[in-house]
Amino acid sequence: MHAQGSHSRCTSSIFTTPATISIVGPSCSGKTTLALRMLEHEKEMFSSPFDHYMWCLPNGSEPPREIAQRSEFQIHYGVPDGATIAPNTIVILDDLQHEQGLQTQLLYTVHSHHRNLTVISLNHSLFPKNRFHRDMTQSTKYIIACNNPRDSAAFFRLALQLEPARARGLYDCYLDACKKPFGYLLCDLTQQVHPALRYRTQLFPSDEALGVYSTDEDLQQLLRDDGAYERFCEEKHSTHAGASESQQSAEEIASEQPQPSRG
Repeated sequence: MHAQGSHSRCTSSIFTTPATISIVGPSCSGKTTLALRMLEHEKEMFSSPFDHYMWCLPNGSEPPREIAQRSEFQIHYGVPDGATIAPNTIVILDDLQHEQGLQTQLLYTVHSHHRNLTVISLNHSLFPKNRFHRDMTQSTKYIIACNNPRDSAAFFRLALQLEPARARGLYDCYLDACKKPFGYLLCDLTQQVHPALRYRTQLFPSDEALGVYSTDEDLQQLLRDDGAYERFCEEKHSTHAGASESQQSAEEIASEQPQPSRG
């Protein structure tokens, strides 16, 4: 088992706006809490501030108390029409997966980019049976997979799509990130992210250290890249590098698979 460590805290924004974010997990897995913490640490989490805030939920539902008490939040029932939302708004779709249709698809594929909307969708399933889902996922820039003891294999299916040659390693990273109560793994699918920083956990300023899952090869490349590491980090940050699959030695796969390790 290999551990690569440095001691610097990430000061770069986690999410580049406008962002399309999917937080996925079963009930009581911490999806709403994650969204609320992201809003609480807006300056640190997002690359630019928002002018407007919209929390969307099913008819008959009550918004979280923390949102109901914030006067700047507009409460909306159902999926809003993206063409009518004010530019530079953050839109949270809370438990509206069963109402996903053309309007939700357009929020992800058209309005987010053209109207500068950041969209966060809180979903129960990585692979819902919905004909609009594929187009939405193709436009999703960030997936946060929460702990799902009932169906952790769903993440392995996602891992096969994200890292076909290293799916088992990525799956092990997810299991490691979810060892803690309400654990989660961020998959950064943007073009700009360095490969060594694509899979992360413990994102918030109050967390002891940012957790990064990477191969030795990608991590070494990050350290070689001129200024890449310095731009990303400043005070305290730890990385996690490869551990072997049961049928292979750590030495054989250290530079092949994004496996978890503790620094």
